[in-house]
Amino acid sequence: MWEAAARLGGRWGRHSPAADAARPHLQAPPKRRKKAPRAEYDAAVAAAAGIADSPVEDQAAWLWGAYRAALKLSALEAAGLDARSLLPLPGAPGASLATRLQAADPALWREAADGGGGGPVRVLVVSPSANAALAAGRSLGPALPHHRLFARHIKQAEHEAELRAAPRAAAAGTPARVASLADAGALDLARLALLVLDTALDVKQRTLLTQPDTAAAACGLLARHVAGRVAAGECRVALFDSAGGGTAPTKREARPAWRGGGRGGGRGGGGGRGG
Repeated sequence: MWEAAARLGGRWGRHSPAADAARPHLQAPPKRRKKAPRAEYDAAVAAAAGIADSPVEDQAAWLWGAYRAALKLSALEAAGLDARSLLPLPGAPGASLATRLQAADPALWREAADGGGGGPVRVLVVSPSANAALAAGRSLGPALPHHRLFARHIKQAEHEAELRAAPRAAAAGTPARVASLADAGALDLARLALLVLDTALDVKQRTLLTQPDTAAAACGLLARHVAGRVAAGECRVALFDSAGGGTAPTKREARPAWRGGGRGGGRGGGGGRGG
């Protein structure tokens, strides 16, 4: 009996670091990361809410600051990514993307519209969600046919087939799907002239570059396929808020056309991240 008690005491009565490490349930839980102060958060939301209509210097500081922070780049590594690389989109807040693009660069608009039925992508709109991408596409209007590139109810292989069979000069999509298609070589960005980043806020007041998942995908897309052309002066970046012009899609429009819009025509559903 005493020997059994001694064995129990030796087994559970004394602890060592090695023994505790072997029993993770006995270790203290990891410390939670502290949230940013409320005032700092509110300031970031306020800055993002109107950034698309801010002076171009403020747009550049917001965009390239977020890009450098996401990829941990030095100023030298981000050389050439400054206010000169941005294309301001004139027009009153709420004006459509089509109206603004035609005013900002009429020659590019005509080229993209004339080449709507073929050729490499010249204008690319990247939005934080499938619903936002639909809204941005509606804001482009029918004059500029474009690909809809997001992962809601359509597989990447289907998008790859569409890009090969019916190339268009414009596309609107979410960063994860656009980056994946570009990485696979299906989306040709070798002649991209304008990248439009959609700064619409989501329900949690986050943007394309402040929501962790979309920020990582968007900055990765920039780094691998766009930043080099921007630094060389071959492509510019514009900021546009797809929610600012009352362009949010209706419930019926939010359902993908290839699944049908009726009650039994597919799983049409919410507008989470359309990665």
